[in-house]
Amino acid sequence: MKKLKQLWEFLNGKKTNIGMAIVLIAQGIQVFTPNLLPTEQIDFIQMVGGLIGGFGLAHKGAKTKPIQQLIRTKPKEK
Repeated sequence: MKKLKQLWEFLNGKKTNIGMAIVLIAQGIQVFTPNLLPTEQIDFIQMVGGLIGGFGLAHKGAKTKPIQQLIRTKPKEK
């Protein structure tokens, strides 16, 4: 569990960049060496990069002050 926490702390702030780099690399492979990988594999690599990047953006959004305040507010009782 300690290693997982260290990994999460290392990736904190880098997930979006890693995901977008994966997408960019996949697109570069598709443009510069179109016959290197089948289209399905390129699509899968782009999807994985998009998911990692999207998760990174969602995590950044979840750490913002307005979202933190929204999460921590207690519902009003009637």
